[in-house]
Amino acid sequence: MRHHPVVSQMTDFSKHKDMPSDAENAALWWVMRKTNAQQWTDRDESALQAWLVASEQNLSAHAEALRASELMAEKSTYDAVELESLLREEPKVIAPWSRIAAPLAAAAAIAIVFTLWYTIDFGEEYITEVSKRDAMILADGTTVEMDASSRLKWFDSETDRRVVLLAGAAVFDIAAGDPRPFSVEVGDTIIKDIGTRFSVSLREGLAGTDSPVESVEIEVEEGIVDVYRKTEDISEAIRLTAGEQTVYPIIESIEQPEVEALAEDEFATWRENRFHYRNRPLTEVLADLQRYYSGKVVLRDSDLAQVTVSGTLHTDRLQEAVGILERILPLRVVEFSEDRIVLDSVK
Repeated sequence: MRHHPVVSQMTDFSKHKDMPSDAENAALWWVMRKTNAQQWTDRDESALQAWLVASEQNLSAHAEALRASELMAEKSTYDAVELESLLREEPKVIAPWSRIAAPLAAAAAIAIVFTLWYTIDFGEEYITEVSKRDAMILADGTTVEMDASSRLKWFDSETDRRVVLLAGAAVFDIAAGDPRPFSVEVGDTIIKDIGTRFSVSLREGLAGTDSPVESVEIEVEEGIVDVYRKTEDISEAIRLTAGEQTVYPIIESIEQPEVEALAEDEFATWRENRFHYRNRPLTEVLADLQRYYSGKVVLRDSDLAQVTVSGTLHTDRLQEAVGILERILPLRVVEFSEDRIVLDSVK
C-alpha cells in the first residue's frame, strides 16, 4: 500500500475541524494542504478564498506563509538534506509571526511549526496491513516485497537511493544499471548493496514484554552486501555474499556478529507463509506471528520471553502454530479468540 506521510495525517479537512483558530497557524495549515494537489478540491479552494477575505490579518498571514514556503523550496536556501535536518530539530519557542520580518526567519518558523503538528519526512512511505503482504517497484526499478505489518520509507536523490525500514521485513531485488549507491537503513545500521538480492528483517520483541528491537537479520540470496554502523567507516563493514546471513545487533556490541550459511529454502520464508527459526527467543517468534493476527498476543509470564524456539511455524495456520509452541515449550494457551491470544507458563 502506497502511503504519503502528509496525506495520512489529514482528516476530512473540507469540514475544517482541525484548522487552528489563530490566523498565523491557520495560514500554515492552508499552505500545507494546498501543496497536495491530488487532495485539493474546488470546495477547498472556495473555503480558502472565503477565509482569506474574512480579515486583513488572514490575508497578511497567508502571504507570509507563502513566502516562507517558497523560500524553503529554493535549493539555494535549503536542500533536501538541510531541510530534513531542520525539521527534526527540537521545537524552539518562537516569536509571533507578526513580529518576524525576515523571510529566512519565517522559513525556520514554519519548519518548527510543522514538527509540532505533523510527522513530516521526505520520501515516500509504504505500509502493509496485518496479515497482508505486498510488492511494489520503486522509482529506480528496484522490486520490493514486504511482509505483513511492515513499514518503510523510500528516498530517491540525484546522488543515492535509500530505504529506511521502520517495521517488519522486506526483500530487495536491486535494479541494475543505476550508478547511484543503494542502501537500507535500520536505526544506525546500514546495509549497502553491491548488486544483489537480499532480505532485511527487524528482530523485535513482542509488545508488552519489555523486549525492544534488538537486532536486524540480513539474508543474501544473490550478490554482496556490506553491513556497518553510521558511526563506522565502510572499511569496518561485515561483508555477506550469496548464501550467507547474519543477525546484526541494533545496539553496538563488543562481540562481532557471526556470518552463517543460509540454507537454500530459508531465504525470506515469510513469502511462503512460514517462519523458520534457529534458537530464536519466544518474544521474537510471537512478534512475527503478531504481524498476521489482528488481535493482541499476550505473554503473561515474562520469564518465558527468552525461551528459545527452533523449527517452522506457518502464518496461514495460526492456531496450529500456537498449538505447536504449547507442545514444545513450557507454556499453555489460556485463550485463543479473534481478539486475544493469551499464553502463560505451565503451573
